[in-house]
Parts: sequence; structure tokens; C-alpha cells
Amino acid sequence: MEKRTKLWTMVLSIVLLLSLLTATALAAPLTNIDTVGNGESASPDASPKPAKELPKEKASELIVFVQENDTLYAQPESVVFNNGGLVYNNGATVYNNAGTVYNNSGIAYNNNGTVYANGGVVYNNSGNVFNNGAEIYSQSGEVRDIAMADAYKIDLSSDLRAYLNIDNAVDGQDIYVKDGESLGFSPKEGYNILSANVSSGDLISNKFGNYTLSNLTEDAVLNLQIKPLPPVMSLENGTYFSSQKLTISAGENAEIYYTTDGSEPDESSLKYSGPIAIDRSTAIKAVAVSRGLEVSDISSANIGILEVTVPEFEKQGEGYPFIEALPVTVKNSGTIEAEIANAEIEGDNAENFVLTHHSGQKIAAGRTMDDYWTIRPEGGLKIGNYNAKLVFTSVNGERAEFKLSFTVESK
Repeated sequence: MEKRTKLWTMVLSIVLLLSLLTATALAAPLTNIDTVGNGESASPDASPKPAKELPKEKASELIVFVQENDTLYAQPESVVFNNGGLVYNNGATVYNNAGTVYNNSGIAYNNNGTVYANGGVVYNNSGNVFNNGAEIYSQSGEVRDIAMADAYKIDLSSDLRAYLNIDNAVDGQDIYVKDGESLGFSPKEGYNILSANVSSGDLISNKFGNYTLSNLTEDAVLNLQIKPLPPVMSLENGTYFSSQKLTISAGENAEIYYTTDGSEPDESSLKYSGPIAIDRSTAIKAVAVSRGLEVSDISSANIGILEVTVPEFEKQGEGYPFIEALPVTVKNSGTIEAEIANAEIEGDNAENFVLTHHSGQKIAAGRTMDDYWTIRPEGGLKIGNYNAKLVFTSVNGERAEFKLSFTVESK
């Protein structure tokens, strides 16, 4: 009699223990659950249908603990506690802490495992769900398309996709690399990758700035340091003899800020919006600014603008002996120095005019020069019209021509 009493006491203890385990497991995963998935929303307090009341004599058969390396084909009405094994779930309720569940029509409480859901309900707290139509209640886990089941996810260290060309990547979608395949990427025009490393796999680059990521063994984080290249000016440094229009370009998604007073530009400087008219000698400095990136290095262009006035000669009668040389006036009204490389007289009657200097000269900012180059006609020319041109060439190869004329009449 005493033995029988002890046996019943043990059975009741086991039944009570199993009941407590089941109640605890059912309650635990349902706290603070947010809702996402398949275009439908569910209440944060949503919960699965309650498990069917099980006869006590079957409880020990329908509650299963699956350990690491175990494989279980779970049947309807089963309650499975999966701590590292593989469960093919055809209608059971699975509490999955670190294992893999192929969930065809059951319910899986997934805390850190992987679930291939083909129509069941998944309460996913931090694991991966490969979703083929299941209803997902996801608190912090990731839900992937079933096509990505054999792929590794690539996360960028920050939001840098706007500055990259990534092979086969679609804007707004996550980036995956299939098992055994590789991923290629490169900076967009106007950007430079300063450094790159990855938490898993091999990353190599070539001299053209193209990168290839391969041999991944797990999901990976790609750490990149990207910087915009300096803006590109449409005009070279140098001197010009008429007003100019300067355009500035930078990489896609970059804004340009510039100054014209010699100071260093930043985001509080003038914002570039179109061609800049330059009618006086000016120093332009510009930077490219892109969201989330370091500001580019400064690009600059020193644009000298010179205003040149050549002399006009009065008509002379035949046999005149000599005419006084008149100055060529060169005005630099800007804020930087300009420079002329050389001066020549060209044309059919070039030999009938005398130029005092053929060499170049620098013209300081704000200065007007009228005492260096002078021109006069030769003395004693025959009756006729004499035409030539003064040609100035700047240090940057800019060439400007100015018409000269002189008339000799009969007395």
C-alpha cells in the first residue's frame, strides 16, 4: 500500500510539473509583440489560438524536448520545446530557442532560431524567418523571402548605398549574397572609398576602385569610409580677356558650397545652383557636401579677367615724319593677380606697327597698367590703309586679338 501511494504521488508531481512548464512557455513569448508581415496588421496583444486541452494520460507523450543535433517530425497537438535541434512542424506548437523549425502549418515561438514558415504563425523575437506566406508577429527579428534561405545578408555600417554602385542590388531592398557567390561594388562617380573591411568573408579591390566580397560564412557587416571628391571647375586657373561663366560639378546626391572672397567654404557659404558669371578677377573655392559623409577637400580656381584697350591713331597726311607711341591700357579690377604671357602684332601690315615689349607681365589686383606696352605706326608710310592686330596670350593659353588701324592720306 505504501509503495502504491508513493507511485501515485510521483505521477501527480510529473503531471503538475509538465503543466507548469507548458503554461510558462505559452505565456512567455507573447509580451510586447509588435506586428508586421504580409500587408496585414495584428494587435500588439495578439496571441495564437489556445492549445487544445490534452488528456493527462497523453501529456507525457505529446510534450517533447528536442536537444542539439536531434531531429523531430512534430505532429498536430504536440508541444515541442526546441533548444537546438531540427523540427519539421506539421501542426504542433514549437517553442524555439536556438534551433531550426520548418513550420508548415503550426505555431512557432521563435526566440533566437531560424524558422522556414510555409503558412503557419510565427512569433519572432530575434531570430530569422524565411517567410513563404506565414503570418508573422515580429518584435526584433528579421523576415526574409524564402528565396534568400541560402543567402547571407550584408548590412552597411551606415546608410551609404546612395554613394555606391552595387551589383544586382535594388534600391530600398536588403542586400544578400547567395552561398558560394560573390558581391561586387564600387563608388559612384564623384566619390572615393577611403577604407573598407567586412566582418565575414574576403574583400579585395583593384586599382580602379572596384571591390569584390566573397567566401562569406555568415551574415556580415560591411564597414566603409566614403568621401566625396572635390568639385570640378569648368575653367582652369588663369587669365581671360572677357567675362566668363563658371560651372561646378560634384557627385550624385552632393551639394556644392562656394566662396569668392578667398575664404574656405563650408555649409554656411553660398550654395551653388547654376553657372556663375565672372566679370572680374576672382578666386573661387568650393566643397562637396553629402549627407553622412565627411566634407570633400577644397577645389579652387583663380580666374583673372583683364580689360584691354588698344590705341586709336588719327589719320596722317602723306610724308609725315613720325607719330608718338600710344599706350595699351590693361585693367585688372578683380581681387587676384592676372598675368599676360606675351604680346605680338600679327596681320598683313604687322611690320608697319612698332610694339615696345613682346614679353609678358603680371597685373596686380585692382591695378590698371598703361606704361608697359605701347604701339606706334612706322614713319613715312605711303598713302593707304594699314591694318593689323595686337595679340595677347595668357599663361593658361587664352588668346585675345585687338584690332589696329592707321590711315595715310594725300596732302
